[in-house]
Amino acid sequence: MNHPRSDFRDRDFIETSDGYFFTVVGNTHPADRILAYLKYYPEARGKWRRLSQTYDRAIKYYDIPHLKDAVRLVSERCSRYLYRDKILNITFTAVPLDAVGLHYKPEERLRSFIDCEELDPLQEKALDLALKLSRNSGIQISKFGVTGSILIGLHQQEFSDVDLTIYGKMSGLRVREIMVDIFKSGDEEIARFPPELNPTPARESRLRLMNRKQLRLFYERKWNRGLFRGTPFSVNPVLEPYDVKERYGEYKYTPEGIVEAEGTV
Repeated sequence: MNHPRSDFRDRDFIETSDGYFFTVVGNTHPADRILAYLKYYPEARGKWRRLSQTYDRAIKYYDIPHLKDAVRLVSERCSRYLYRDKILNITFTAVPLDAVGLHYKPEERLRSFIDCEELDPLQEKALDLALKLSRNSGIQISKFGVTGSILIGLHQQEFSDVDLTIYGKMSGLRVREIMVDIFKSGDEEIARFPPELNPTPARESRLRLMNRKQLRLFYERKWNRGLFRGTPFSVNPVLEPYDVKERYGEYKYTPEGIVEAEGTV
């Protein structure tokens, strides 16, 4: 049985020794590997570039069908990262500790921006957004981080988003309050997505169980996504180790089949 890891946290990134980028999932992991999904992989036709190497995204949208596609890609291209978890009773992806080439931590990356005199436009936006949320919420900047492509230096000025992390359950709740207030206030820099883009046609086509009115209502309630100076951004709460009650191996999960339920929200 393992304690929640403080070395690998949710939304950290791992670059493997053979050049694959994985996003860490959660704070509880087996002793010898880190549960993570493949995010970027070397691909000649990819549109993400770092130095002379191009990459493509393994997971296009965050839903189960696309997650299955990413797992299938791992089985075809780098099967050593396929893992049968006997505790969770699933086949997923995980990086063995001996395959970790580089470990990217969002809070360290953001901290490096503070001391850097030359930031590119996206890095500058990430830092400015984090500083603004820190000031408005009263939460110290050390509780924030930057994840996604900016974290690993794979961001592209033409289309990349700004993805922040906020550490700690109570800190996340406080930032949510501030974000709701900012959206209501008509802030000059932070705004919700325009109604015509919320949801985007691509997202709407994947959420066919909701009609357009329900989708609009759903997206209007989302507090952690918007535009900062015209660039899409997200704010992602991450639990601190002291917030995590469950230990890996404390429970074993056994599938019982598909359950159908109805509820009122």
